[in-house]
Amino acid sequence: MKKKQGYIIKGDSIITWAFGHILKLAEYGDWGNPNQNTNEWPNTTYAKVFGVEKFVVVESGKK
Repeated sequence: MKKKQGYIIKGDSIITWAFGHILKLAEYGDWGNPNQNTNEWPNTTYAKVFGVEKFVVVESGKK
């Protein structure tokens, strides 16, 4: 597991506990907020941006 710039890369996933701190939505235009289902948009799109298979969202403090 590798921690980099406020997120953890674990295998082929990014696990974030502070999404607003990691991605500034202004930089990504009108993209939506990620949701809990890693197989639904926009999570799949964010995963592609980071070059991983999945983008996993967890609540703040639950690393």
